[in-house]
Amino acid sequence: MSDNYYEKLGQLILGSRLRKLSERLMLEMGNIYKNRNIEFEPGWFHIMYLLSENEKMSITQISDMLQVSHPSVIQVVGILEKNDIVKISLDPTDKRKRMIELSDNGTRLLMQIKPVWSKIDQMMAEFLSEGEFSRNILNAITEIEKNLDARPLAERMNQLVP
Repeated sequence: MSDNYYEKLGQLILGSRLRKLSERLMLEMGNIYKNRNIEFEPGWFHIMYLLSENEKMSITQISDMLQVSHPSVIQVVGILEKNDIVKISLDPTDKRKRMIELSDNGTRLLMQIKPVWSKIDQMMAEFLSEGEFSRNILNAITEIEKNLDARPLAERMNQLVP
């Protein structure tokens, strides 16, 4: 599909267009790591960043902080564990809780990647200031998320077509 097709359908295809943009941004971020010979996947960022700020976290804590499902967190944590980036232990006070922390390898990776994150932040600030509307995109995304929280699309549709 050409970009004109997406533009023609406008808001009708907003979700698909945002997914396409997200996939493209993730690919670009992956290339940044690959070009620096850093074995790191963009999809790991959110959990790695949380663990860089917190020594240990439970699946529930990570899930709550990121506002994503437990299965999503478990999937990424499983990949990180398989790649020896995190280690998982049981909470001594509640054996049902699994606690996640960086492994020695994960700590080394974090030291390698933190300066890159700083440069990515700088580069993205410049990138998002290039277009007339780009600088407002983060605010627009936040507003859309809040609007969805306040009234989901299905509820809005039910008011139009009972």
